[in-house]
Amino acid sequence: MSANRTFTFEHALHLLAFGLALALRLGALDAIPLAENEAHWALQAHRLADGQAAEFGPQPLYVILTGFLFRWLGSGDQLARLLPALAGAALVAAPFLWRERLGRIPALALAFGLALDPGLVAVSRQAGGPMPALAFLTLGFSAWLLNAPAVAGVLLALGLLSGPALWHGLVVLLLAALADAALRRQPLRLPVGDLRRAALFGGGTLLLAGTLFLQVPAGLGAFGASLPAYFLGWVTPSGVPAGRLFFALAAYQPFALLFGVIGLARAVRQPAAHSRFLGWWLLAALALALLSPARQAADLVWALVPLWGLAAGALAPALRPGPEEDRQVVWLEAALLLVFFTYIWFSLASLGFISPENLEEIRRGLSLSIVVLALAVISTLLVGIGWSFAEAGRGALWGVSLFLLFFTISGLFSAAFRRETTAAELWWSGPAPGLADLAAATVGDLSEFRLGERTSLDVTVQTGSDAVAWELRDMPNLVFASQVSAAESRPALVTDPAAIDLLTALGYRGQSFAVGWQPAWEGALPPNLISWLLFRQAPAVSTTVLVWGRADLFPGGIPDQPLEERLPDDALPEGEAPPEEGAPAEP
Repeated sequence: MSANRTFTFEHALHLLAFGLALALRLGALDAIPLAENEAHWALQAHRLADGQAAEFGPQPLYVILTGFLFRWLGSGDQLARLLPALAGAALVAAPFLWRERLGRIPALALAFGLALDPGLVAVSRQAGGPMPALAFLTLGFSAWLLNAPAVAGVLLALGLLSGPALWHGLVVLLLAALADAALRRQPLRLPVGDLRRAALFGGGTLLLAGTLFLQVPAGLGAFGASLPAYFLGWVTPSGVPAGRLFFALAAYQPFALLFGVIGLARAVRQPAAHSRFLGWWLLAALALALLSPARQAADLVWALVPLWGLAAGALAPALRPGPEEDRQVVWLEAALLLVFFTYIWFSLASLGFISPENLEEIRRGLSLSIVVLALAVISTLLVGIGWSFAEAGRGALWGVSLFLLFFTISGLFSAAFRRETTAAELWWSGPAPGLADLAAATVGDLSEFRLGERTSLDVTVQTGSDAVAWELRDMPNLVFASQVSAAESRPALVTDPAAIDLLTALGYRGQSFAVGWQPAWEGALPPNLISWLLFRQAPAVSTTVLVWGRADLFPGGIPDQPLEERLPDDALPEGEAPPEEGAPAEP
């Protein structure tokens, strides 16, 4: 017992993996503004904090806890993403609980893999996503296996409060367990544990956390709506092709995919219990994500945990040189291949700056890359002939692995931190973030010019963008309207493009902002695959809003005129008088 309580180097490495996960998930959480789907949930929490919302959507844990933070600390992008970020970091602690089953070195490899995975990091930095459900379900299942029913009940209850994604995860694990039991030709049995104790603590957590200690009773209604919302996803197509999920898996997780396939093959040949279950978990998660009409790349997070689990089990046997292999030959072969791969990388990168019409230059660059790849293959064969093919193969695997690991880490920073590439990233559920924050800053500039401070201007919002509503949430004189009236007289407006002609005729000046982006290609792959892989360049279609200011708000603009002087002759029906200045417009 005392040995188990000793802080060892292994414990320090697990702590390092957890700290790395925290840094990647909490660092610069506000570097990218909230996307539409994120703002939808953050607005519910903001209204709850202000006492405005009596009902909210089927993610009560997020809305209640985030609303509580907003009430005491003020709303902001960082707090809006705090819960999923902390849940994503907590997921990295699961391998420490599995180290007796997986082995200590595979558990460490799995911890660092989960910490660095681009998809897991990207989804952990998104409000309203599936990360809390994944983390609480995985940790709750782990606690149950470790005979901690009270902890398991609390964690599983928090997972149930995390929304429809929890039901998706339960179906995945149930399918995996059924397949594993069928293969072993045994009835499906739950691991033994104190079910009554787990239910008692789980029920108490549902009641207290789901209502914020009975202060928000609507949370239980929101919890009850999560299961119907999950079934609704099976009749509401997202428009994302199934092949795009395969592409996302190969493009963001090449390192995990390579060793995950090796690990899956090893599990088939030598079926250890945990490897077999991880294999079924991976296959069930992929199948369910592909079959769901509401599929999103974010659904792949349920497959990434078992994928990294299989990869971690295959890493050490595949990369460790044998006793008769010369390690210096292995490292030299790996270094030589890295030089070749780096040259190919830069050669392909140069093609991203060439016009697609210049086919001759593109063909020349591709041919050169193929020649260098052939030289890499020849060098491996020569090492095998001169020393041994075991050393050549081991060195080649090391070279490929290091290159794919570098590619994975590059994808991590692109998916999670680089704002200029968000339009082409695949991990957003719905439109990717645009320039809603800049649109709100423009409204603030108008307010500051007119009134001397940034939030008191009267603004009408005629757009369905939750991202815009979120960015303008601190303006008290905000009015939402379904359409813009010809009698509009408020100093500033935010509208859809349909209002251009009317507001231009009324003397307003406007500027457009793309507040959301979606991929503009129909198939699985982007049109220019190389440009996407290297620079995340791909066609995208934007959701646009316009920020309008009355002419008198601008330097040199005309003074504020009476409404009847600003209206064009045909703006009102004959004989109808304009409303009084400042009167509210008709909805």
